[in-house]
Formats: sequence, C-alpha cells, structure tokens
Amino acid sequence: MGPFVLDFFCFEAGLVVELDGPCHLSRKDRDRRRDQWLESLGLTVLRLTNEELLAAPEQAVERIRRQLAFARPPLPLLFLGERRGEGAGG
Repeated sequence: MGPFVLDFFCFEAGLVVELDGPCHLSRKDRDRRRDQWLESLGLTVLRLTNEELLAAPEQAVERIRRQLAFARPPLPLLFLGERRGEGAGG
C-alpha cells in the first residue's frame, strides 16, 4: 500500500495487522512514521510481536477480534494509488 508492504490488511474493517520480528527493534521511528501515514488514511494499525503470536495465539486472535469490533471503513481511494482524473483511459 503506497510505499509499504503490509503483513495483513482487511479492507472492510480498515484494519492493518503487523507482525513484528526482531528487526523492528531497530526500526521503531520508521514503523511509527509508517503507522502515522496509514492512520492518516483512516486505517487502524494493530502491531503484534512474533513472540506474542507464537506464545499465545488465542490471545493474539482475541486482540484482533476486539479491534474488529470497532471496525470502520477506510477512506476509499486514497490508498489504492488512484488520483483524480486518472482512469482506465489515462
């Protein structure tokens, strides 16, 4: 999406789920800017560590379910790469 690759994305809920491994420890500022950009599009970002998922998968799924209870649709075309005036014919 945009300049980013998302781990999981539910369009209907406007929810991005990111699974963070050890490499994210050194990329906190980059991840924060990324989350802010996604949130500016009306998306919700839920971050889980790999350890959380592996140690307690039921709890990780429950966190996702709780987030889905507050789901809201995203802003429609902002993150699809379309700009005004650009269509199938250019």
